[in-house]
Amino acid sequence: MSKFQSLVAFVALTLASSRLAAAAIGPVADLTISNADISPDGFTRAAVVVNNVFPGPLITGNKVRAIISNSGFI
Repeated sequence: MSKFQSLVAFVALTLASSRLAAAAIGPVADLTISNADISPDGFTRAAVVVNNVFPGPLITGNKVRAIISNSGFI
């Protein structure tokens, strides 16, 4: 196999693996975290809410994965 063919094979393999990595990115969501007064038990109290909803959405992930926020990795 010539050097050119080896280079072409390497580039093709690299592009194929980068597409797989891009496909592995999970769901993306915008979460707005804010303060609000809520009454979950009939008594009003201040709380932190997500998207103006209490309780907020369940966020799950695998142990080996990273959750990326606007301020960096969590």
